[in-house]
Amino acid sequence: MANYTKSTNFAVKDTLTTGDPQKIVSGVEIDTEFVNISSMSSTKMDKVGGATAGNVATLTAGGAVQDSGESLAAIQQSITDAEYDSDDLKTDLNASGNAPLYALRAWASFVTDGTINGSGNIDSVTRNAAGTWTVNFSTDMEDANYSVSISQGPQDRESLLMSRSVSSFVVVTERTETEQPTDTDNVTIMVVR
Repeated sequence: MANYTKSTNFAVKDTLTTGDPQKIVSGVEIDTEFVNISSMSSTKMDKVGGATAGNVATLTAGGAVQDSGESLAAIQQSITDAEYDSDDLKTDLNASGNAPLYALRAWASFVTDGTINGSGNIDSVTRNAAGTWTVNFSTDMEDANYSVSISQGPQDRESLLMSRSVSSFVVVTERTETEQPTDTDNVTIMVVR
């Protein structure tokens, strides 16, 4: 994008005395100025004619700039106003019916010593004693009115939720026949609120 640079200062020629050979304007000088103007104008982008201040400029297929007819604020508002309701969400989740949806707020899979195999919103798992673990959230729940689903292996064990707070809960696994806390190979938890 070259800027126009004047090669000949024609105004200076007006100040010269009549008969001075420098006062004469030659065709070469005029031609040089036209070439400079042409070069500058062919590499500059045209301004948008009739544009409205605040509107977003777009390019045509030919590369010309045009007024989109929409302000940035209007485009942002249309994105904000995009309608995505619970029916759309149910369709996306392959859920049908009128029952409300509730989000999984945390999950984890961990082994006997508390080592986490995978998790979401679970910061740590601490083994308190045989078959007893404290599960700590990464981000606290708004209250302790959440539900915890627990599964474990092997099959001769049952799982209990012993206590819960906004920041953690305690899980116990015990043998079904003795009802004594007993370690298990793997524990999986899901928290819904």
